[in-house]
Amino acid sequence: MNSDHKKIYERTFLNFLFLKEYDFFSKMNKEGSLFLNYTLRPYLKSELLAKAIFVVISLFFFPIILWEFIFFSFKKLLHPNRTTKKINNIYINASAPNEFEIGLTKNLFKSDILILEFPYLMKKYEVNKVRIEQILGYKSYFKALCYSIYSSFFLFFKYGLNGGFYGITSYRFFLMYEFLKTLPENTNIFFNNQKDRWALLFDSISGLRKNLIQHGTNIVRSRQELSNKFLSYDADRNLYYIDMPFKLKNIDTLYAFSADEVKYILLGEQEPKKDLNIEIIGYPINLSTIEKNNNKRSLLIVGCCDLYFSEEVQILSLIDFEKWRVFLKPHPTMGTKNYQKLNKYHIELIGGRYFPDVDLVFSYSSTLAFEYESCGKQVIYYDDIREENSMKISKFKVLTVLAQC
Repeated sequence: MNSDHKKIYERTFLNFLFLKEYDFFSKMNKEGSLFLNYTLRPYLKSELLAKAIFVVISLFFFPIILWEFIFFSFKKLLHPNRTTKKINNIYINASAPNEFEIGLTKNLFKSDILILEFPYLMKKYEVNKVRIEQILGYKSYFKALCYSIYSSFFLFFKYGLNGGFYGITSYRFFLMYEFLKTLPENTNIFFNNQKDRWALLFDSISGLRKNLIQHGTNIVRSRQELSNKFLSYDADRNLYYIDMPFKLKNIDTLYAFSADEVKYILLGEQEPKKDLNIEIIGYPINLSTIEKNNNKRSLLIVGCCDLYFSEEVQILSLIDFEKWRVFLKPHPTMGTKNYQKLNKYHIELIGGRYFPDVDLVFSYSSTLAFEYESCGKQVIYYDDIREENSMKISKFKVLTVLAQC
């Protein structure tokens, strides 16, 4: 395994570790001992424990890597013929489920763009797709296996248990690496999520034209002391932003929601490039009219139960449901399981691309909150309704907001 492979994979791990530690400390700061509900967070730092679990990693996780190798090889047997499609423009959806439709709506690419069907996608596509096994040969499969085994050992011995756990997904990472190396020079690749490992991988491959569609926001409204060690502060705007250890350097076109989003992407996630083309595409939201229900006002709570379930419940407990129709939109990666416990509250769980035209929104620093603000809606952020010098939601502030709306 050459140094380029190793450097790329190590950088993705360090970015991953940075983000998980940020999530971990945010949770611990708000919930105290409940931070233990977070699984596989980077608090397992005991050398003795790492040595003891090395055997488990060898006996359990290696078969996972080998199983993936066998799985992909079997798929290759099912699709032995290589594609004859010309790959000039390709959309690679490795993490986010909805951005392809957003790209079509915003005319970022044509509807006949080729889509890479990569395993473990959150969403499948039926038209104009190409499977990775239609591109790669068995040699690439074997090379990815060798890179994967090497990188798993490398990360474990250098970073301990966390590096070992991260190696579980290394095979598909290097399979994607092998795919990218087969693309013709100047191929246009479109992808989303400027923070994840895939973005760093795409950014590192020379000879390709990289088109990044923004996913999520890098703007943070936070007063959490522990999490602030991961954030940089913009005094002019009184805002924070996540300052990633390793930033993207080779993006050719950035499609961003707004000028503010561009500013904080370039501060914290991507290094400015002299010939960078920036396109402002607006927030991808269309509000849906809702039926009036006994003259009730309407509000939306933007859900993120991993981090903000306590805030969500505190707000729900203060709402008069005789006067308010309440929608709750869970984060798309977290589902509705936790919210099934809230039967005593008359909430309507919603999902997908449904965005009700409500009177009021309660939210953390989410992209969806910024989208509603761009539509002229009143958005109340949790940090604006906390008690002084406390993380608890203020009953007085919430009731005041509800009364004034």
